[in-house]
Amino acid sequence: MKGLIILDFNRTLYDPDSERLVDGALDFLRSYSKTYALALIGKGDDRRASLIEELEIRKYFKHVQLKEEKEEADFTDCMKRLSFNPGSTWSVGDRIKKEIRLSNRSGIKTIWLRTGKFASEGPELEEEEPTFTVSSFREIVGIIPL
Repeated sequence: MKGLIILDFNRTLYDPDSERLVDGALDFLRSYSKTYALALIGKGDDRRASLIEELEIRKYFKHVQLKEEKEEADFTDCMKRLSFNPGSTWSVGDRIKKEIRLSNRSGIKTIWLRTGKFASEGPELEEEEPTFTVSSFREIVGIIPL
């Protein structure tokens, strides 16, 4: 595996408003799961876990963690569990205040998927600055080489 990519679920992979995967998300999972270890860290409960199964995307992830509130330790524990270090790890999420900030604190390279509900919620602190900003999954191919 070339590295680890940690993804957020809600509004990053899945759009709860349209109740479907975000455009390009399934193609991304299919392509990148062949050469990268993929992990999903998100807010959620048993209902969200069932949704991940129903969408038939669970198979793409080496690790899935759903909990009430994400913490920095979730990202460092994920890297440790899957035997990757921050230098070979990426995090993709739609929230500056959540996954981008927590991933930056963990030393992970970050990609802010700037779309949807939180697109205007820009960084206010240095630790909230993403490494890269994209508006679609298709743009990630130019950042993380397949």
